[in-house]
Amino acid sequence: QNESNTHSKTLAENQEEIDLVKRQFRVITQQINQLKDEISKTDNALINEHFHHHNINNERVMLKNEIAKLQSQIVLTEQNLMNDETETKKLCQIIDKADKERDRQ
Repeated sequence: QNESNTHSKTLAENQEEIDLVKRQFRVITQQINQLKDEISKTDNALINEHFHHHNINNERVMLKNEIAKLQSQIVLTEQNLMNDETETKKLCQIIDKADKERDRQ
């Protein structure tokens, strides 16, 4: 009987230990699942941020090209303006000469 009590006591202690390990296992499994979810969310956020960065970089390149194009247009317009001013001066000189020639006659 004493041996039976000892076995029963050992069995009960082992059952308690098994129950404790099972509870710990469930808690750890839940923590692992939560960490998996967090990793998945972080990974998705990182992917979205990568694409956002890529799109912004493409937009930056396009704007840089547009600025270069506009700067070229500005230079061309300034050259045309200077040519027009030179032509205007020449025409004014021709008009002045014509006026002086007319006044002499």
